Amino acid sequence: MEEHTTGQIQSAAYLTGKINNIVFYQRSDTSIARTVPIIVHQSPATKIRSANFGIAASAGRVLRSNMQQVSPFTKNKTMQSRFSGAIARWLALNNAGSLTPQKGLPFISSFNFNEATSISER
Repeated sequence: MEEHTTGQIQSAAYLTGKINNIVFYQRSDTSIARTVPIIVHQSPATKIRSANFGIAASAGRVLRSNMQQVSPFTKNKTMQSRFSGAIARWLALNNAGSLTPQKGLPFISSFNFNEATSISER
C-alpha cells in the first residue's frame, strides 16, 4: 500500500469571532478567549465615542488604502489602531454629523506612521 502525503500538518487551531458571550481573538501571537456581558449598558457619551470610533476605523481604512504607494506601513496593525485613534480623537472635537472641510486637522496632521515618519512628510 502506497503512503501519500499532502500539505502540512496543522499543529494549532485558532478561533476568531464570537460564540454566545465568548469572544475569541489573537493578540501578539497569543490566542485569547474572554467573556463579555450579554447586555451592555452604554452611557450617552460612550455611544457617541463608539459611533466616532466606527467612523474613524472606516475612514482610516480608506485613507491607508489611498496612501499605499507612499506608505510602506499600511498593513501594520499597531499603526492602524493608532491612526484610527487619532481620527477618533479629532472627531471627538467635532460633531461628526455636520463636519465641514478643514485643514490642519489636530491629531491627524501630526500623526507619525512610525517613529521616523509623520503624515506631513508623506
